[in-house]
Amino acid sequence: MAAGYDGLMQQPPQILKQYFDINLTALILRDRKCSDKGEICRLDFVPVWASQDPAAVDLTVEKTKSKDIIKVKFRYPSNNEKIELKYRVTRTPKGWRISDIAGKDWSLLAILSAPE
Repeated sequence: MAAGYDGLMQQPPQILKQYFDINLTALILRDRKCSDKGEICRLDFVPVWASQDPAAVDLTVEKTKSKDIIKVKFRYPSNNEKIELKYRVTRTPKGWRISDIAGKDWSLLAILSAPE
């Protein structure tokens, strides 16, 4: 994780469950337990920003043909790189929750589900 960053991914389980489905929450917590030992585990970046240094400008959110996919686009102010992420959401008894975040060549679910 980015040094000094205390954002969404570091929140207590009850907060994570407000944003992520049960499966992704469990995987995030498993990875956090590993990283609490001082190791870099599966997750070495902030997935909601696709970066180790959270920053974004020109943020847009777009619907897609699929009701469970939301496109989020933004630009890094430091180098003007344009980023597009796809958030897969799942309807749960408590509302819609994120079940995956995917970038150009990665998926949060796949990264966190990889065998140890």
